[in-house]
Amino acid sequence: ALVCLVAATGCGGAPLEEEFGYVDVRPGAHMFWVMYHVNQSGDYTTYPLIMWLQGGPGSSGVGYGNFDEMGPYDISGKPREYAWTKSANLMFVDNPVGTGYSYVDSLANLTTNNDQIATDLVALVKEVFTSHSDMQKMPFFVFCESYGGKMAVDFAIAFEKAIKNGEVVSDFRGVALGDSWISPMDYVNTWGTFLYQMGFVNRAGQAEIDASAALAQAAVDSEKWVQATDQWGATESVVDVVAHGVNFYNVLAVEDIYKTQSHSSDHN
Repeated sequence: ALVCLVAATGCGGAPLEEEFGYVDVRPGAHMFWVMYHVNQSGDYTTYPLIMWLQGGPGSSGVGYGNFDEMGPYDISGKPREYAWTKSANLMFVDNPVGTGYSYVDSLANLTTNNDQIATDLVALVKEVFTSHSDMQKMPFFVFCESYGGKMAVDFAIAFEKAIKNGEVVSDFRGVALGDSWISPMDYVNTWGTFLYQMGFVNRAGQAEIDASAALAQAAVDSEKWVQATDQWGATESVVDVVAHGVNFYNVLAVEDIYKTQSHSSDHN
């Protein structure tokens, strides 16, 4: 359905060449991927291949990252002016399994930690690179945002081992982490100071943010994870109020394109 949507739109010019499919990363666990060829003339295999990992965990890279952020077409099927496919081959993955078009036969097949997520991703890329051998020679990068930062790092470590063990052939070059949710409390505990130093809050505002962050830290220290998550969200709300709606993604931006969505929905 996704690919039909793209092909059926009234895009200017022909739709980009693409590869897509499912990989059974484990018995009962099925992961979906799609790769758009670079929108350049000549041999597309001489251009880099970027695999995009969305955050959440549980946000769809095939859907959200693709159509809302950097894919060749927007949600209306119109060509995106700043599409990454103008410079690279671009691969989206719905991960972990259970996200987007990826699915499991039983809830018992869902992942429960980052090591399992990384293992599934390695299984996916190994199969894709084997069945589409042209991808093996492309300079390969992993880009991500938010919780995708955790997944990208763990994948990179596991994938590098797979390459050294001769399990997969790849010109793997590295990872790029964007607003990565790798060490949450290191971020939350510095929001107040950062916003004060940038001039968005006064001392009283900083104190409110710091007090709310301290409650989140206390919940983390007590391993009360649901309470910690709720308090982190509450701290975001404090920031929103005392910093007068500051843009969480770029404090210098006048407009926040994510304003209609919860900041907490993608763990930023």
